[in-house]
Amino acid sequence: MADIFERNPEAEREVLAFLDNMYSDLNAHEGDSIAPMVGAVAPDMLPIFEVIASPELVRAGAPTELPATPVTLKNRDDVAAFFTSWRNLVADAKAAQEGSYLDEPQCYATDTMAVFTENCQVKTVRSDGTVLLNPLRGTGVLRKGTDGWKLIHWHMSTAQVAQITSEPQHG
Repeated sequence: MADIFERNPEAEREVLAFLDNMYSDLNAHEGDSIAPMVGAVAPDMLPIFEVIASPELVRAGAPTELPATPVTLKNRDDVAAFFTSWRNLVADAKAAQEGSYLDEPQCYATDTMAVFTENCQVKTVRSDGTVLLNPLRGTGVLRKGTDGWKLIHWHMSTAQVAQITSEPQHG
């Protein structure tokens, strides 16, 4: 593979730091800003594919049978609208949401292009104390330009049926 795709360990560290910062920013801005996600996406992006729980079921509070709903995001405006809509659903349910990695992301990068895989989980705590754990798998492609590393393609889908648990409310 080295003769076709010459890996750059420093670029790989940069990409992993980019992903870590993007998710840290999203968690820190929970509910009030999707700017970190939109800022992470390149203006010259390819379509992004998300496979998510049906918003209608999430809104209705029935996360036990979440069918996958494919969504295609074709530009930064679509990304902004998608993440704003999702944040509004979470806020309307008076829930708190946070993502975390189950395994460290894996990355191959050259000086200007990178591919990565991720295995993560989004934890949603509803106002009634119900906890929804949604394991996700993702792959993506980034490019490095004068604006730094940016996502040009990303795919995220549910890894398995969402799990519901109950946790006592601390407070």
